[in-house]
Amino acid sequence: MVPEEPESGEEAPVVEAAQYISELFDLTSAAPTTLSLTVAQYEAVWYDVVAAYESVSDEIGNNFSPRGAFVGCLLRTEGHDFMDYRITNGTMTGGSDGCINLNEADNLGLPSCIAEFGIEPIYAMHSSYLSLADFFVIMAEAAMSRSATHYNANNPFAEGTLA
Repeated sequence: MVPEEPESGEEAPVVEAAQYISELFDLTSAAPTTLSLTVAQYEAVWYDVVAAYESVSDEIGNNFSPRGAFVGCLLRTEGHDFMDYRITNGTMTGGSDGCINLNEADNLGLPSCIAEFGIEPIYAMHSSYLSLADFFVIMAEAAMSRSATHYNANNPFAEGTLA
């Protein structure tokens, strides 16, 4: 899961063509909506994302940060899910619904970074009770929290704590 700095001229990992981001995840037994979520379930997802962050190299070189790329991938995925609206027969749908149209130019690169950082297996551990849309929200929150300057590993959910 640790990405290496791309070599000059090297291409990103090839991901099978998909129209929607949901096609990159195994949703056969996934919850279509999150009916309820306990604190323990929320924290389990959060800690799994933080563990994935910790497994990414923290070495920065040649203006490239693997952890920065990880956080950027997760935030960009959630942001584009949140901002992806469609108008069908005069009705606007979309928002945080786990359905990003990957054929839109703004969404290019999302399949590659999701594959590169192993996001699908993290979701698979929680998909029986957590919708893909809600997973995207929690993964982005965990990535932002963990990468914060004043992250406190002893009390990561403390409000306004300084390390």
